[in-house]
Amino acid sequence: MNKRTMIVSAAVCGVCLFAAGVLTGAALPDKQEKMPEPEPLFDAEMCRHGAEYMDEMLQRVRTQTDMNLCAAAGTTLRQAELYAFFRSYLDSLPEERREEALLEQKRWEEEYSRALKEPSDYEGGSLASFDLSMRAGTLLYDRLRYLNAPQEAREAFGKMKDLPFTDMERLERRLENGRYRGVCRDGERDIFKLSPELCIASGDLLAGEIVCSPAGKPPYRMIVVWKDGRVKEKIAVGRDKHVESIGISDGRLRINHTDVDGKRGTLSVML
Repeated sequence: MNKRTMIVSAAVCGVCLFAAGVLTGAALPDKQEKMPEPEPLFDAEMCRHGAEYMDEMLQRVRTQTDMNLCAAAGTTLRQAELYAFFRSYLDSLPEERREEALLEQKRWEEEYSRALKEPSDYEGGSLASFDLSMRAGTLLYDRLRYLNAPQEAREAFGKMKDLPFTDMERLERRLENGRYRGVCRDGERDIFKLSPELCIASGDLLAGEIVCSPAGKPPYRMIVVWKDGRVKEKIAVGRDKHVESIGISDGRLRINHTDVDGKRGTLSVML
């Protein structure tokens, strides 16, 4: 058994044991003395490595059964990663901010449940289970990105997560909680997602990166700038570039990026 397989096995076993412990605790009668809460048998890093390994395996397998199994296992590991990470995240917050963080997490969980109840694009077919697992895994991954983002970026994300925008083809759309999920056409959807770690607010200007995956077309990224809730500027980012950070100062938008060769650069745009 190789190291990656051991990581996945340990993480999955930890999830199952933790779930069993929760159910057992719920079934026992209340005692006057509160029992100490056991520590999870897994941690966020272990689960993340396991989920990434399942993502790699998903690219290698060929049968639908193996695809379903890899996607389901990866989603379970992401669920465990989010649980373990959120515990640590909550402990890191000042006492006065924890209640709001818990309420926000509850609202996200309700949205997560609602999204998973939407019919699959492959309802009744062999791909329905795979599609559901992939949808859940994506939502969990996006939530982890949000929680890992700096506080100021999360606050800016909250201001622009439901704003209208236009893509590079000038089609008008509207984000919903940071995402746009278009109508299914020929088994594909237009998917647009706001990157929570790349959101900024500066005066009456908001700016953020949107990852664009139009149906049947190559994916791309763009930086959108809003003023008073309306799109002021949008800049396509080259497919060979990774945006490291964005900033607004002296009436200019600055996009710091790295290309595939590791070369750093800055794009400056007058607003």
